[in-house]
This record gives sequence, C-alpha cells and structure tokens, in this order.
Amino acid sequence: NSAAPTVSMAAEALEFSVVDFGACVDAAAWVGNGEGSWQAANPTGDARYWGPASWARHLEGPDALRGDAALLRQYTRRLDMFAVAVCALEAMAALHTAECPSTPSSNGGELVEGVERLRRGWTGYWELAVHSFDLLSAYSHHACAGDDATAGQVWNGLLQANVPQALRDCIGELCANLSAAAEHLRRAPPAPEAAVAQWRQAADTLSALREMLLPEGRLEWADLPAVLSSSVSVAPPLGGSAEVCFCAIDEDPHDVSVASIKTRTPSPRKNFGVDAPLPELTTPPHQRLGGFARGMREACDEVPTPPPQRPS
Repeated sequence: NSAAPTVSMAAEALEFSVVDFGACVDAAAWVGNGEGSWQAANPTGDARYWGPASWARHLEGPDALRGDAALLRQYTRRLDMFAVAVCALEAMAALHTAECPSTPSSNGGELVEGVERLRRGWTGYWELAVHSFDLLSAYSHHACAGDDATAGQVWNGLLQANVPQALRDCIGELCANLSAAAEHLRRAPPAPEAAVAQWRQAADTLSALREMLLPEGRLEWADLPAVLSSSVSVAPPLGGSAEVCFCAIDEDPHDVSVASIKTRTPSPRKNFGVDAPLPELTTPPHQRLGGFARGMREACDEVPTPPPQRPS
C-alpha cells in the first residue's frame, strides 16, 4: 500500500525505495498446484490495492480465475505491478492540487479536459475500492467477533455488488482516461526542448500506468526503465551492486531466476493456463473464503481472557 514506497532527494534527483514487511510466498510454489500456491493460499494484504483478480479469487475461489486468462495472469504474475500502479496514481492525485483554469487557452483546452476526466476517473475508482475495503473490514470484524449471521449478510452483500466486475469497469474507464491524457501530452503545443522531454516522459508514465493496471497489460518490470526514459534512475539495493535484481517468472513456472533489469531482455508473453484440476470447494462461501478473518478469529481465541482489574 502507499505506506511502503519512500521518496528521498539525493544529488538533485529523486530516489524511490520500497520497504514492505508484508506477506510473501515462494515464487515457484505460488504458480504451482499445492501448498503455498495461488489455488491453496487465501488472498491477503490491503484490499484497497487489490485488483479485480484478487477480489474474484477471494469472493469466488480459484474457479473464478480458471476461465479468465487475463485475470489468472494478473493474480499469479502481476499482483505487485497492479498495486504499485495504484500507489502511483494515489500519489499523483494527492499532489495534483492545482485548480484547472475555467477558461483554458485555445491550444490547451483538450489537455485540461483530459486531466479533469482522468481525475474524475481516478476518484470514481478509488471510492469504489475503499468502499469495498470497508465492507470486507466489516465482514472480518463480525467474523472475528463470532457473529456469523451478520458476517454472512455482509459477505452476501459483497457477492451481490459483483466487486470484481465493478472494479474492472472502473479500471477500463480509468485506463481510457490515462490513454487520452497521454495522447494530449504528446500533442502539447511547441515548447523548449527540455519542456517537451518532460511532457513526453509524463505521457510515457501515464501509458505505463495504464498497462500496469489492465489485466491484459503486457508491460513487464524489466520494461519500465526504458519506458520511463533515462532520467529515471534506480538506486542500488542495500549492500548490493549497482545493478537492481528482481525475481522473474517466465512461461516455465519452475524457472524462477534472479536477473538484472539492466541486462535482461523482456521475453514475449502469452496467456497462462492451469492444467491441473482445481480442488473442489464444499463449504459455504463466506466460511470457505474468509481465511483472513478465520485466522484472526483463531488468534483471538488463543489469547487468554485477562483477569478483572481491581478498582484503584
């Protein structure tokens, strides 16, 4: 979530880091079929930054992803990419506080309108994401308290709201606005070369965010430095070399390699399928999929009740 990225100024350049002590999984196990895989492990994390795939997996189980190659790929391969894009848009919205002119110049009217549409599209998406998160929090609260009846009602409300499709619709509109705003930036009025380069980089950034959000997006982590141009520098990892390492999973789910962003050439991607049969789901949905809440409830049950305090 937005608490993980940090930004600092060094040598007149911005440096970005991510410090996240959240949950993680073994990469090879995650794309497999057994323990620790996307099919067996319950979704976790801050649901405000969940994409449609995460919500579909949480509300409907793994079967919901098997028939949708784009959502399956987003959930098994691109969870972090989606969350980083949402964090970036959240930061942009928070920092973009300037009021748009009521009567823009003739050559800037399209750009102003495009930025306003983008801002409205983000607001609509974020309100839906936060509202869905609030409902899920209410479900977890009632489930942890042992109020299964109310928890089931809230769960049914989430199912009826069809959160995965609602988010997908909002993302589609938001991505269309990102594309339009990027195109307006590329058609910006003539300006000094330095300004033109900055506008072009802003356009490339919006286009990259669009690809990171879409379940069908093809952008990979290794592509980002080139897409965002040479003016974006990547700081070396703590105690490491100047090359930044990351975990890359290609078509072979067991081929988990550490490669260098500077030297790795992105390989063509294709839709990923699941050949192994998925486990049968036999328990009611709100009990079957409330793994986080059940875990919290079990943890609460293990905490001994404190003795009554004497009045002072």
